[in-house]
Amino acid sequence: DDALIVHDDTVHDYSKRTSTMSSYKTVSLAIFKIRQIQAEVQSVLYERKELPRKYKDLKEWRVNISNRLDQWKSNSPKTQRKMNCDFNMEFFNLNYNHTRVMLNGLSPGNLTLTTENYLNVWESSKNVILSYYELFQDKLVNYTWVAVHNLFMAGTSYLYSIYHCPEVRLRTSLQEIQQIALYCNLILSSLSDRCDAAIHSRAVFEILTAAVIRLNFTANIINTVDFKKLPPTSVIASSQAGNRVTEHLKNLIDNLPKSTQDQQAALYQFLSLIHI
Repeated sequence: DDALIVHDDTVHDYSKRTSTMSSYKTVSLAIFKIRQIQAEVQSVLYERKELPRKYKDLKEWRVNISNRLDQWKSNSPKTQRKMNCDFNMEFFNLNYNHTRVMLNGLSPGNLTLTTENYLNVWESSKNVILSYYELFQDKLVNYTWVAVHNLFMAGTSYLYSIYHCPEVRLRTSLQEIQQIALYCNLILSSLSDRCDAAIHSRAVFEILTAAVIRLNFTANIINTVDFKKLPPTSVIASSQAGNRVTEHLKNLIDNLPKSTQDQQAALYQFLSLIHI
């Protein structure tokens, strides 16, 4: 802690000094560590760089980094007294769950998801949105492009897991998806006057949410889904990281319109049979 750094010609490395006094620098150290984990996930799964040589394969690496992530969460400060400052601990939850979405979701290095992956994406993306909602209520959301991107990624990952995994759908109620979508849209709306990408992201997310609800929960909102208003992936990519959309979002955009059209065709065929 800064309070321990005093004029002393005999001390050249204060990192070796120990003290029972809590330090606010525990926050910085925790954030440095999670950024290192996130950077490694980004490098291996999204940039397809060489796997660290101490791992024999991708499976072994995934187990190891998942354990490291859980250990980070376990070791992160749990009280403001331990941090010696009033840092909001919801940021730890936010980073933990955001990293779990990155680790378990679709990526160039992970093109096939297991049921466990889907459940992890569903749970973690939902928790990212809930963390942002907590921060929003405390007026602590950073009004930046990063917040918009993280929210949009979490929202579309949440919808993706519901759309593709039967086990996730069994655990998701219509009330839950409506509440999560409400929180996500509310925060994106609050960001729209400071970040143009928030306006675009909210519009896309609303259409995709309506489509997923219609296909998996109720057809009562059939007239609210207009895919003509859904921009192509190239336009959406212009407001996303690296000018590209996530694999989750790309998959949703490619599959949902076809699914809704198939459902519409089946409905018309059924009605025609009744009429006959």
